[in-house]
Order: sequence, then structure tokens, then C-alpha cells
Amino acid sequence: MRLGWLARRAFRGGVVTTRLERLRLGRSSALARRGPRALAGLAACAAVLPLVALRGRVPAARAALRACTQAGHLWELLGGGYEEYRG
Repeated sequence: MRLGWLARRAFRGGVVTTRLERLRLGRSSALARRGPRALAGLAACAAVLPLVALRGRVPAARAALRACTQAGHLWELLGGGYEEYRG
């Protein structure tokens, strides 16, 4: 597996999870509930990524993938779409 594919998969997972929550709770409730958590998670991942990178490639990749998931949450909350397969 390549890191780029894993990053797209993590981003898509964040989008899908938030989309399902948005359908269940409604757009404004999902934004209020998930938005601050996703923003804080993305900021935390970005802040620790340089430090985690000192521990090696695998920990750095895990932190980067977590950041991709949080970015997917935010992307969906802000109304962005994601299409995995294009015909």
C-alpha cells in the first residue's frame, strides 16, 4: 500500500463518517457537534507531526493519516463533496 492511497482512504473515511452523522443529526447539529472536535483534532495532529516524525516513518505516517481523517470530517461539514470513483 502506498501512503497516498492510505491518505485518500483516511480522508474518505472522515467524509463518510461525518456524512452519516450529518444525515442522522441534521446539518447544523452535526456541525456544532463534530466541527470543534475535528478542528481541534486536525490542529493537534499538525502540531505534533514534526515531533512524531523524529520517531520514524511509521509513527509519522499514522499521525499524517489521522490528520487526513480529521480533514475529511471538516471537508464534509463545510459542504465539500468527495467522489471516490469517477466514471
